[in-house]
Amino acid sequence: IVFDGGGSVTLSNVAMAGLTADDFMLHASQPVANTAPTDLVLSTAEVVEGAASGTVVGTLSAVDPDAGDSFTYALVDNAGGLFALDGANLIVAGVLDYESAASHQITLRVTDSANNSFDKTLAIAIADAAPTMPTDVAAAPNMIAEGAANGTPSQASTPDGNAIPSTCPPSTGIGLAWRGVAISASAIAAISLPIICAAPRALRGRSRRWR
Repeated sequence: IVFDGGGSVTLSNVAMAGLTADDFMLHASQPVANTAPTDLVLSTAEVVEGAASGTVVGTLSAVDPDAGDSFTYALVDNAGGLFALDGANLIVAGVLDYESAASHQITLRVTDSANNSFDKTLAIAIADAAPTMPTDVAAAPNMIAEGAANGTPSQASTPDGNAIPSTCPPSTGIGLAWRGVAISASAIAAISLPIICAAPRALRGRSRRWR
């Protein structure tokens, strides 16, 4: 008797005419047990800081010995609400700041059709965003009223909302503060002042000149 592994049996030295159904006894094959997934893969494990909520970080896939099995995914640890799942996609759910943390750990779980599961902890890297130059975004703060007291501030901000640091007081904006004689519109209609101010820490010392 020869088994070919494909479900066929070959009998040798047997006269076919002498065989009857009673010469065979067949048993149903035992079902193969469904095995648990062995790995969990994330296509991309990096996202830029400041990415909007809902931004896809990467797509999940499972490694499983059972061909054609189906899977569901869950977040066991979402790094304090910074990440979430949308189907098989890992997405941004909170505010990511490279200066606060260059990476975050999350724990994912994949479950197959037989309810077998596999957990894996991954580090999600936070990429440092390209800085933006400070810009004066409002005209009104560039005006100082006649008779303004010493210390009256003007203000500007960066396009991404960063506050100008305290090196240019006040800390809420550029420290254009009047430190001279009393302002009289009848005597001086406008003053052109070159102002150089360091940008916020994230801008790595970039500066801009205002007039």
